[in-house]
Amino acid sequence: MKGPSARVLASLSLLVLIGLGFAETNVSRSSKQVASVLIDTDMAPDDWMAILYLLQRPDVSVMAITVTGAGETHCEPGVRHALGLVALAGGGDIPVACGRETPLQGSHTFPESWREAVDNLLGLSLPETAASPSKQTAVELLTSAMQSSPEKVVLVTLGPLTNVAEALQATPSLVNKLKMIYIMGGAVEVPGNIAVSGVGIDNKVAEWNIYVDPHAANIVFKSGAPITLVPLDATNHVPLTASFYKRIRDYHTSPEATFVFDLLTKNYGMIESGAYYFWDPLAAAISSDESLATFQTMSLAVLEQEGPESGRIFRSSNAGTVRVAVSADGPRFEQIFLQTVNGQLTLTASATPTTTAVATISRTQVSTTPPSVPSTTATQEVLTTTRHTEEATVMPPPSLILIGIIVIVIAAVGVIAVLYRKKRGSVPDG
Repeated sequence: MKGPSARVLASLSLLVLIGLGFAETNVSRSSKQVASVLIDTDMAPDDWMAILYLLQRPDVSVMAITVTGAGETHCEPGVRHALGLVALAGGGDIPVACGRETPLQGSHTFPESWREAVDNLLGLSLPETAASPSKQTAVELLTSAMQSSPEKVVLVTLGPLTNVAEALQATPSLVNKLKMIYIMGGAVEVPGNIAVSGVGIDNKVAEWNIYVDPHAANIVFKSGAPITLVPLDATNHVPLTASFYKRIRDYHTSPEATFVFDLLTKNYGMIESGAYYFWDPLAAAISSDESLATFQTMSLAVLEQEGPESGRIFRSSNAGTVRVAVSADGPRFEQIFLQTVNGQLTLTASATPTTTAVATISRTQVSTTPPSVPSTTATQEVLTTTRHTEEATVMPPPSLILIGIIVIVIAAVGVIAVLYRKKRGSVPDG
């Protein structure tokens, strides 16, 4: 075929390809789905930072928050504070529920003075909210959220694994609904942080989250669920330093970042001592950007017997397969964390990797306030423009699909019309 007929068909074919390109581009961009995330937490101060981080990520949708009363908080204040964090971040109607207040086995617990401080929010405040706790238990909420999700979910655990183990025991098929469990806990090739906490427990090998309920940790490790462990081996690479404190002091433009700054101000003495780390925030960050860490796959179990090594993680051939974060990019993590809590995250942020081995002490304590800290309030106006722009980038508007479909239909009609006219002899062949 030659002449006008060929030129018309070529043009229409080009339009078809353009239309298909629009549709394909939109499908490709839309395939970068926002991750459905469940958070299981013991509501310690580093948990507060991790939760605010996840609530601020434009590529994360928090489905529910479950609190373990066996961790640093008790149920009632833990749930209340979780609802307050959701309100602070404008997270909408996210259900929050609590589980049992004792480990599945044993009687390990966080020091009562720590629990009292956490129950009192370290003297900080969060917005009042009309939201009520879920009528479900933590185990029921975890189960229903996973079972009702049309896709596999990400579970981020920030405390003892009591709730998660109980849910997996009651409904083993939940492992099929899990894309990954990211667990902050344990010490694999580095010392633990129990003995150095100064609370009179002579245990140099365990980390608090695993130590409190080692039986629960074993259940989760052996459940068959995909697991990424973020132990002290990785969090030792992200100390919370005076340098970072100065950065957030000078740059806290959202209520979320202001709350983090106020929290760190309360704990400034611990920062100065070199004993503070981004434990849970690193696990949260790795769950949304795995390039922040390097990993090794290991077969791991947990020592459950009472004694000076209770809660120790060890390698065993008769154990669950776990992917372990063994190092982390501290400077890049700090930059992403700071941008995210300020609502200014750019998803292509990068920095030069670095590694630093540092000793660890306890997870949380109330300490002195630094001198000459500018006064601040947690009621600053939210700067959400960049965050909403990021949301638009991750999930583009459906208009492109409609345009693509319209172009394809017009092109198809044109082709049919040309062929019909040619058949009737109305179009010369050139």
